[in-house]
Amino acid sequence: MIEWDVTMIYSEKRNKWMFRLNRDHNTGSLVLPAGFEMDFVTSPRIFWGIVPQISKANRASANHDYRYMNTIGTRKQADDIFLCEMLEDGVPKWKAYLMYAYVRSLAWYNWNKYKIK
Repeated sequence: MIEWDVTMIYSEKRNKWMFRLNRDHNTGSLVLPAGFEMDFVTSPRIFWGIVPQISKANRASANHDYRYMNTIGTRKQADDIFLCEMLEDGVPKWKAYLMYAYVRSLAWYNWNKYKIK
């Protein structure tokens, strides 16, 4: 499990609280650079009881955010790696597949937003 060295910041651009990496983090499949901002698991607060923002899915979520924000590979590849990393890190199967279904059905907007840049 990764020990995250982060600072919590309020992002005016995104209008929400985010985590900024204080140093580079090698996650096994990517090196996330210092200064990278993410929110770990993106889920509405109402669902935090089922899918908390901070959980075993942190590594997969951080990598997924980075792949989306930098359009690394295809969207399907980013989502498939997200699922594999959640399962590797011990996220219960039902929860990993629920989160995977969420990104497959709703995250196209974010992918397209970053792809245009």
